[in-house]
Amino acid sequence: MPATTRQQTRKNNHYETARPKPISKRITKPRPNMKKLRAPESDKPSKKAATEEVPIYDELGYELDPEKIAKAKKRTLKRRSPEAYMKMINQQLKEQNRKADIMGTPNDKVSGITLMAWDNRVGRELGKPYHKVCMGDYEEISRRGIKFKRGEFLHENISPEKRDWLMTLTTGGDFRI
Repeated sequence: MPATTRQQTRKNNHYETARPKPISKRITKPRPNMKKLRAPESDKPSKKAATEEVPIYDELGYELDPEKIAKAKKRTLKRRSPEAYMKMINQQLKEQNRKADIMGTPNDKVSGITLMAWDNRVGRELGKPYHKVCMGDYEEISRRGIKFKRGEFLHENISPEKRDWLMTLTTGGDFRI
């Protein structure tokens, strides 16, 4: 029975659609009397226009970096050594504890939304975009002596509307310029 596109074969515990085998090779030869059509010089795009990139913006109006998007598309997962991974985790915990001290939130009550709310608030205080806030900005807030209410950034104290806004704000932040 010839293979069809609807017939399925069992392979590695999953089903895969079988493709029909070609009957013969298709050979095409160019016709000798056909002329190549060329576009007039005025219709060709200029080399300058081809090299210029049109800026891309996300739904919030931030400009996106095309190089970061391209890298994310072809990114391969690199496995880190256990030592490097533990070093990264310890560094993140150290930064999170310092941020919690500056922001006035107990360490055991920190959640993902809390971290996002901290970045949003620090960015607003310093007049920086959300995606450009770094640890140095938290130190700047501490140096300026800006204090926050205790428990202001706890998950249960953040309204659902504010949580939705923070989720929208963080989406795509890695690709922004």
